[in-house]
Amino acid sequence: MPSYPTYKCPICCAKLSRVNGSYQCENRHNFDIAKEGYVNLVPVQNKKSKQPGDSDAMLKSRQRFLDAGYYSRLRSCIHERIAAASAGSTFIDIGCGDGYYSEGLNLMFSSTSACDIAKTAVRLSAKRLPNTQCSVASAYSLPYFNHSFSYGLSVFSPICEHEFRRVLQEGGRILVVGPGDTHLQQLAAQIYTEVTPHRGNFAVIENSGLWTETWRQELRYSITVQNTEIEDLLKMTPYYWSAAKEKQMALAEMTMLETMVHFEIREFRVS
Repeated sequence: MPSYPTYKCPICCAKLSRVNGSYQCENRHNFDIAKEGYVNLVPVQNKKSKQPGDSDAMLKSRQRFLDAGYYSRLRSCIHERIAAASAGSTFIDIGCGDGYYSEGLNLMFSSTSACDIAKTAVRLSAKRLPNTQCSVASAYSLPYFNHSFSYGLSVFSPICEHEFRRVLQEGGRILVVGPGDTHLQQLAAQIYTEVTPHRGNFAVIENSGLWTETWRQELRYSITVQNTEIEDLLKMTPYYWSAAKEKQMALAEMTMLETMVHFEIREFRVS
């Protein structure tokens, strides 16, 4: 079995140790391990909503869409960069979703970990990612001690630059993926009369003074989405929440949609 980084109790910050079917700290805070193997480390009092993170419907739509292979080139690019980066021994996927992008990375590292604020996402990850330490946790309060990881991944997820810096080792790196300015333009054109370019999600890490960019790549290609996968694509994006009902219905009736996908992939090293 891999030797995973130690969990930190989200209530008192003491070390969590595995005792039979749960994790416990010296102050008797207890967190049960689910049958799928993950642990929920978001105390009820720390939740801002009953079901934080992406909804079950959004997660299932994303899983169907990703498993259809539309973003497989992005996953291949991520894996190629991590393999080329000599990334060290311990890896964490922050905001892992259903685990699509980190699937197979356990072969590159001594231990792999994954976390997401959405419990359903982590349950799906635990099924997809064998030999991976999976937990329900916020990107803004990671349940790990300082300098636990050599490499991190954040794909279309919230970025907490100070927290990422805290859990990465000196010289550690993180690969961050966000939308390029033309990402899903043709989908957006079905919803809005005027389409504005994406701004990406890099400014918070670029302006923090905590990181140095070490590598970047843009990936842009066209996909043809068919039938029910068009609705899945819509539901996995923020566009779904702003699309009028008639726009949602029109997209659900389409049999084919060709759209550009555009990803910015950047690697940052702890300064």
